[in-house]
Amino acid sequence: MELKLILEVDGAEHLTQAQAEREHDRIRDDALAREGYLVVRISGFDVRSEPERVCQGTPERVRERMRELGVG
Repeated sequence: MELKLILEVDGAEHLTQAQAEREHDRIRDDALAREGYLVVRISGFDVRSEPERVCQGTPERVRERMRELGVG
């Protein structure tokens, strides 16, 4: 069973990107969702400043996805 879970780390530029760039991300995320994927965005700042917290939260995201799909 594929979880089709995408963990995407967004850099600082993601916070300041123009409306057109945000729209591009939204369209991409919507297209992936139509294919059954879930995109979870993680702040690059959080990865750099609190890597342990981010790493601890990742298995929970996987478990949530498994519950959504009725796996495990």
